[in-house]
Amino acid sequence: MDLSRGCILLARSIDESDIFQNEKWLKVWIWCLVQAGHKDKNVPVTTGRGESVVKLKRGQFIYGRKSAAKKMKLPPSTVRNIMLKLKNLGNLDMQEDTHFSIVTICNYDDYQVMDNYLGHHEGQAKDTQRTGKGHPKDTTNTPNTPNTPNTPNTPNTINNTNRIIKAKKQKSDPPEIETFISSISETTKNLCRTENIGQLKFKQLAESCFDHFKGKGEKKADWEATVRNWIRNDKKFNQKTDKTSDYSISDDFMNGVI
Repeated sequence: MDLSRGCILLARSIDESDIFQNEKWLKVWIWCLVQAGHKDKNVPVTTGRGESVVKLKRGQFIYGRKSAAKKMKLPPSTVRNIMLKLKNLGNLDMQEDTHFSIVTICNYDDYQVMDNYLGHHEGQAKDTQRTGKGHPKDTTNTPNTPNTPNTPNTPNTINNTNRIIKAKKQKSDPPEIETFISSISETTKNLCRTENIGQLKFKQLAESCFDHFKGKGEKKADWEATVRNWIRNDKKFNQKTDKTSDYSISDDFMNGVI
């Protein structure tokens, strides 16, 4: 293992994400994090017209489906589909060109800056000031200390005065089913579209999930993520037992209700 290539930061909460539930998704996602540059740089790229220079920003990398598939030992079609899923989930964005694509890791500076983790660990607030492009501003003030005035902005100091702690979700009982359905996120909607799940089927699966954990007396911090995992496990179970599920697309689904 070549340590000279540096490292990436991986949040412990990744085991609560949708990506963690699928080993191929997780493999491709980690590969993307490894490829992304930690600073701006110019990269020479060979094209049909010769060689050109591409300016990459921090958190970006040049993506080629075939080379990526070879590196990860996966079929090119599998890599393409997973990259599209990661894009739909909001983990990355892709700018396609005739000869190559530029991939941008979304919220790269939120998860690849150690100060953000240190602040949460110590109970300090996080710096969420952002520019128009979604990157944290460079604000560098030293924290307040008793009987000590604020010092001016200086290099290599940490700002704690304008930080906000992300509140940790509290575990709760299942919500009312109608309220739950009306407030689902785009991530859940994309999963329904991918699996061809209509509104009626989604309601049935959500109710089954709620009843299961309510019967066990279990509370959850994120019921929407729990339902998504329930949908995936339901499909796997039906495939193993040769059962068929009514994963039909209802009119409401087609109209974007789900």
